Amino acid sequence: MRIKSTILKDFREKANLSQSDIAEKLGATQQRISAIETGATDVSIWEFMQIMQIIGQPTENFWMLYVETNEYEAYRKYRELNRLLRDDTQLDKARKLLPYFEKKKLAKEPFIKQFIAYAKIVTNEEMKAEQAIFELEETIKITFKDYDESQVNGKHMTYHEIKIATEIAFKLNQLGEHDRGIALLKAILEGRENAKTTEDDKRILFPSLMYNLAGFLREAERMEEAIETSNETLKICKKYKSYKSVPWIHYNIACCQRALGEEEYLYKNHLQLAYYCARAHGDNQSATIIKKDAEESFNIFLQ
Repeated sequence: MRIKSTILKDFREKANLSQSDIAEKLGATQQRISAIETGATDVSIWEFMQIMQIIGQPTENFWMLYVETNEYEAYRKYRELNRLLRDDTQLDKARKLLPYFEKKKLAKEPFIKQFIAYAKIVTNEEMKAEQAIFELEETIKITFKDYDESQVNGKHMTYHEIKIATEIAFKLNQLGEHDRGIALLKAILEGRENAKTTEDDKRILFPSLMYNLAGFLREAERMEEAIETSNETLKICKKYKSYKSVPWIHYNIACCQRALGEEEYLYKNHLQLAYYCARAHGDNQSATIIKKDAEESFNIFLQ
């Protein structure tokens, strides 16, 4: 297809990115980006999607307007796989979809190559954490060529790059390298204003990342910092109107307060908030877990 409007240029300029910025992420030349923007050359839906992800625009429903007939089935499969990867209970289904993409020429496209490599790692439950970190670092470098975990802050990271870097942080934490995992999550969060993601993606990503950072800090026994981060997380949840993690944020605060030797009434209050927020959100599974743990670990009975 060819772009017959100024849509890409308009979005790129709104994101304060140059054609050279896009070309560097895409592994293309500035001349090619210029030709795509002016409609002087063909561009596949996958290359188009990657450009739009780089500049922080939606890469799913919007593209139904652009998909060509011969690309529709692969596009539908891509959307399905992306959805499955967001749910840890669906990883087996996600794993079964991967061979479809590996057989396609699409696997050579940087955007899809990176996505599939990431999907293979997170669905491989037998892969050791050390190997996963190596593979994830190689995967992020497909588009983030100078990736360095100590230099993430301030980078214009895409949704996929943020997900990969976050998975690296999880694996570091899993290995007991809490300080490195915490530092990486902090760097991702500190650079969130520069992230080239949609507002919908930010609403999903950043409250979740803050919640996980607080959990990392508690595991590292940095309790005061974990409480401070949890309180900041509550503010971010309100900002993005994302309340799924709120019960567990209050639970995290309760655990930290008890570990610090605070008065029972303080952490009991947060346990109650955790339980009732879960019930109000319709998350009966979390409510049941919190109630049971309050009784068994805290000796506090919630009604």
